[in-house]
Amino acid sequence: TVIEDTVPSFGDETITDKLWVAGLRIETFTLPMAAGGNGELTYTLSPLPPAGVARDAATHEISGAPAAPMERTEYAWTATDADGDKATLTFAIEVWPRIEFSLEDAKAEEGDEVVFILKLSPPPPRDMTARLAAVPGTATVGEDYTTAAARSPLSSASAGGGGTVAYATGHEFRIAAGQTSVRVAVRTINDETDEPHETFTLDAVSVHPMGARAAATGTILDNDHQGRTRAFEAVLAAFGRTVAAEAVSALGERFTEAASGNRVTLGGHAVPLGAAASPPTDEDGLSAADAAAPWRSDDGAGSAGIGMRELAARSSFALSLGRDDAAAGGGPALWGRAGASRFSGRPDDDLKTEGEVFTGFVGTDARPRPDFLLGVAVARSRGEMSYALGEGRGDVDATLTSVFPYAHWTPVPMVNLWAMMGAGQGAAKVADDAGAARTDIEMRMAALGGRKELGASGGVDWALKGDGVAVRMTSDAARGLSATDAGTRRLRLMVEGSADWGLTEHARLRPRLELGGRWDGGRLDEGFGQEMGGGATYADMRLGLEAEARGRYLLAHRSSGFEEWGASFAVHFDPGGDGLGPWIGMSPQWGATDGGAQSLWEGAPPDDGGSAGGRLRLEAGYRFDESRAMTLTVKRDSRGGGRGYGLGCRFAPARNLLVEAEASRSESETNAFEHSIGLKLRMHW
Repeated sequence: TVIEDTVPSFGDETITDKLWVAGLRIETFTLPMAAGGNGELTYTLSPLPPAGVARDAATHEISGAPAAPMERTEYAWTATDADGDKATLTFAIEVWPRIEFSLEDAKAEEGDEVVFILKLSPPPPRDMTARLAAVPGTATVGEDYTTAAARSPLSSASAGGGGTVAYATGHEFRIAAGQTSVRVAVRTINDETDEPHETFTLDAVSVHPMGARAAATGTILDNDHQGRTRAFEAVLAAFGRTVAAEAVSALGERFTEAASGNRVTLGGHAVPLGAAASPPTDEDGLSAADAAAPWRSDDGAGSAGIGMRELAARSSFALSLGRDDAAAGGGPALWGRAGASRFSGRPDDDLKTEGEVFTGFVGTDARPRPDFLLGVAVARSRGEMSYALGEGRGDVDATLTSVFPYAHWTPVPMVNLWAMMGAGQGAAKVADDAGAARTDIEMRMAALGGRKELGASGGVDWALKGDGVAVRMTSDAARGLSATDAGTRRLRLMVEGSADWGLTEHARLRPRLELGGRWDGGRLDEGFGQEMGGGATYADMRLGLEAEARGRYLLAHRSSGFEEWGASFAVHFDPGGDGLGPWIGMSPQWGATDGGAQSLWEGAPPDDGGSAGGRLRLEAGYRFDESRAMTLTVKRDSRGGGRGYGLGCRFAPARNLLVEAEASRSESETNAFEHSIGLKLRMHW
């Protein structure tokens, strides 16, 4: 039998070159089968597949994951028939090391390119292909950024990185062999829309070979200034409102002091002057608890801090420069006071503000006649504030120097009227993701108030009181910030009832309740509201015990984001009862216990404007004699998790010389410490 000799053939079959990545499973493929030839065909693959990859002898499938990189290698897939005729297909296999992509977040102002640096590690041994895609977030394609390729080179602000520049058009681009980084750019669109900073996500994926991937966030900074200016305007309005409230409170305190002669308060605690350095007696109208606690807060709130800043924030003095009866008309007086307040609010749906304002006052006044007081005060204010606008956040530091002329008039008994004007200049600095900007600021304010005692009915003393405050804050335009002009107003009308009940021969209870309405207008928290406040003081002269509870609450307000409340409790116990020996005190406090013009009628220092967090102050002391005393203070602030300790002493080596010293240590929740030491020498006559 003569059989025709035929040669095996793969026909049109081919095998493409393979590029694999070490450690990644390959896409399984099957080697082609040949046809023809004499007898049974046998197949061989030469050389052997890379380690980790295997060929199934029955199905000729190639599968697995290469274990290590391999240079480009030529392979032969051969089919051989029974008499030795062969057919061969050739292809190449190359195994790359696993290349990692990395991208860092980037940002740019509207109209510029957001430039990312795409880094490769290790660099590719040969040219490779990658694909970019900008995925919308709060930023959208066509409105905030474009996928069109740039027609001009990257701006100088986009410098950085190495290699070529690729634009995120959604198409593939090539990365050259050995390249370690590529600058990747997304073009943004400059618009005039008032909007917060917006973001998108940039994805980078390797196409050839597969495996590498990275993503980063791009931020488009609004440079139209509307969003930033809107936030700054709200913070500036809150700053002005807080300074005005501190001025009303400070001058209201002065109206009370003007009728009581010399006075010094250190950290919220009364310090005796002159003859008052001796232990007070019953004729002085003071309780034994007052004598036993030389540094006790005169308002019982106990909310003073123990750092030097907190100590200054609740300190004041008032000294008559003329004759002792200057309060009745004639001689001038010099006074000083400091206060710290905190605020927070949400003037817009996407805007939140908060901050702390510290203000110090020095003033002088005189009575041209007994029923009339004229004066002027100079104040220095410092605000540390912040805002959150959408996903962006910024910090605002402001300083303001102000002048406040004021007048207080008692036209008829039981009627008190007061008026105040204010003007100030300063500077503010804004710092956020867009950078820093500095601008000059100005304040103008006016305030009026009055109180009418209505008499007693049913054992209750009734009074009607009201006040109104208007503040205007302006700022100049600066780089990245437009000029602002913001005003705030507040009107209040309150009915107050108070009583003084003698419970026993030695104990008295003094309750007080007030209720009224208020209207807030301008840039912040506009609308009507209802406010309620009250308190009660219990004193037992025999036990040397005095306890006070105070609180206020904004019952309702048209502005849904406006909330305000406060409560405090204070207790003081003098077991000796004679002003000498040991004494102890405890003062928990929540929120902001008093504000606005409340101290115009009570003569009590204002609260520190705290938010609805709690504070606890424990105090103990020992009075050795009329010239020596010592106190130990422990404070806990639940709002920030902080705590502190203080030790103070007072020594009067001579009748007209007073030496005071205090050392304190405060610790925050993050274990940050602050130490302070204060020393004061005071001569009085």
